[in-house]
Amino acid sequence: TELSPRERYQRIHELRQRTLGVAETELAFGQERAWAEYQFRYGELQQQAASLPPAERLSALQSLRASALGAHAAALAAVEGPHGAYERELELMLAGVETEAQRAAITQDLRRKHFDADTVVQMAARDAQLATQQQQLAGYQAEAAQLKAQLEGLRAGMGQAQWDALYEQRMTELRLKHFPAP
Repeated sequence: TELSPRERYQRIHELRQRTLGVAETELAFGQERAWAEYQFRYGELQQQAASLPPAERLSALQSLRASALGAHAAALAAVEGPHGAYERELELMLAGVETEAQRAAITQDLRRKHFDADTVVQMAARDAQLATQQQQLAGYQAEAAQLKAQLEGLRAGMGQAQWDALYEQRMTELRLKHFPAP
């Protein structure tokens, strides 16, 4: 584990070449090697993304895809797929972006680039659903903390079994308030 992932992969590749020969290794593991190189170089690009202007980020990613994937570009583009390409571009474009409005605009632009209109609408609906769930959860957690503090104050004046029953009753009511049964 003292070696980086790239160095470990290089050693495996060299072992394969010694065992199988250069041509056989390329035939059997060429796509894998191209994909690994793409992954390693993408990680490096990701680390410097915030220091690059946004237009250069996408240009650098396109150059990276072309150079790292080489002869295997078509096959490996299918492996990455539109969702993988979207995720990588989104990650690069959001590096250093701090405002939610900018993040939303970048996300929406990239979704339109990679997906059809129906999928973009479904993704937006899912985002809205997740936001609602996060608000619901945050409200529940805040009220649960308040309730627990309130009930802790009552603990000294009642027996453990009575307090446990009250705690369970109140927590059940709180859960049903925030997460009603369908």
